[in-house]
Amino acid sequence: MKNFFRKILGVIVLAGSVYMGYRFAKRYKLIGGKFNGVHLPPRQQKASKVTNLTGRQQRILQVLKANQGKTDMQSFLKQVRGVTERTLRRDLAVLITRKLVKKQGATKSAKYFLL
Repeated sequence: MKNFFRKILGVIVLAGSVYMGYRFAKRYKLIGGKFNGVHLPPRQQKASKVTNLTGRQQRILQVLKANQGKTDMQSFLKQVRGVTERTLRRDLAVLITRKLVKKQGATKSAKYFLL
C-alpha cells in the first residue's frame, strides 16, 4: 500500500512539473520577456502582409497597381472576370483590414487606394 501511494505521488509531481514547464515556455519563450536578466525575443511577426492572400485578392492588388494605385468598383468588375460585386467587396474588406488597401467614400462612389 505504501508503494502505491509513492507511485501516485510521483505521477502527481511529474504532471505538475510538466504543467509548470509548459507555463514557463508559454510565458517566456512564446510571448517574450525577461527572466534572470536574460532578454528573450518576442514572437516573430509575419514576414509580409501580402502572404496568405487568395488568387482573387492578389488579382485585385494587380488591378490597383495597373491603375496607378486607385480605382473604383466598376473598374474592378471589368478587370476581374467571373466574380460578383459582393465577392469583390468581401475581398476588398479583407485587404482593408490587412492595411493593404484604403477605401475612400461610401457605397457606389467608393474609391480604393493601394497603400
